[in-house]
This record gives sequence, C-alpha cells and structure tokens, in this order.
Amino acid sequence: MTGFVWPIILILNAVLVLLVGVFVLWKLHKDRKSGYPTKDERTIKISGKAAIGTYWISLAFMISLALFIIFGTEFLALPELDAGWAIIAIMLVSGISNALLQWYYSREQDTISLKTIWQGWLEYAEKLYCTWRRENTIRR
Repeated sequence: MTGFVWPIILILNAVLVLLVGVFVLWKLHKDRKSGYPTKDERTIKISGKAAIGTYWISLAFMISLALFIIFGTEFLALPELDAGWAIIAIMLVSGISNALLQWYYSREQDTISLKTIWQGWLEYAEKLYCTWRRENTIRR
C-alpha cells in the first residue's frame, strides 16, 4: 500500500502546480487586457523593501539554524537535524516573511499610524474625564 500512495501524491502535486500556473497566467492576461498595470512605482518599491527584509530575515534564520545544528549536536547532544527539514524550514520562513513584509509595507501608507490612534484615544479619554469631573463638581 505504501508503494501505491506516492504516485498519487506526485500526480496531485503536478496537477496542483499546473492549475496554479494556469490561474496566474489567466490573471495576468486578464489584468493586462483590462489595462490594469501589473507593476507601478509603488508596488516595485514595496516588493524591493520586502525582498531586502526577507533576505536579512532568511540570513539570520539560516545562521541561527546552523549554530543550533553545530552547538546542538556537539555540546548539547541533541539529535542531528535532517537536511530536508532544514530546507523546508528555510523555505517556509522565507515565504512567510516575504508575504508578511509585502502586506505590511502595502498597508503602511494606507493606514493611520499607531501614534495617531493612540493620540486620538488620549484626547477622547481626556474629554470623558473632563465631562465626568464637571458633572461631579456641579453636584457637590
């Protein structure tokens, strides 16, 4: 039964990759046909900033992983990490960090800063306090 599962998984992976590729090409063609620009100055800047951040995050993760492997096996007697799992971890960290950084940098210019929100809450709390104080001084 174990020999039967792998060909099915490989075929399903190939079909999935093919479907994703077809979808991406269809979306690019549709956007180009409708006149929607695929890359403008803002998206190029966001992609560049996210790529640089992803590079440094991935580099730090790879160095920490290498140090963990070296010190874990030599000094702490931990079992060795398989190369396949290390590669999977590096790919996941790179992909997730790139997606999160692109999302963060694209939202950075569109949203209000945290400082502005905090100042708004402080002004609101001050108004509530002043109103409460006025009501309590009148009643006495």
